[in-house]
Amino acid sequence: MWNKQLQSGKKFIAFGILLLGLTYSPFSKAENLYSKSIPSSESELLEGIEVKIEKIKPQPSIILVDKNLDVIAEFYGDQDFLKIQFVEAFDNSSLLATYKTQRIYLITPEKSIK
Repeated sequence: MWNKQLQSGKKFIAFGILLLGLTYSPFSKAENLYSKSIPSSESELLEGIEVKIEKIKPQPSIILVDKNLDVIAEFYGDQDFLKIQFVEAFDNSSLLATYKTQRIYLITPEKSIK
């Protein structure tokens, strides 16, 4: 009789140690660390981000490209003034695309800039 009670007590203690071991195992600690490293709100996510922009390159107002869409020239400034100043380049090209204040012109091979 004592033997059966002793064996059931050992099983109970072994089961308790097993549960205790699973509760405080490295896996549960790693899981807790992982869950703490994920920000719970958007403010926590943005809190550590720092962005420094020293100088932003201005976008060209006119871009000249060849048939392979390789950039041949970039012009900055007023488009009307640039067209007057570089008449020959724009006479030998055709408008390919327009986006907001930018225009892209296609230069054909036989009409390339000299």
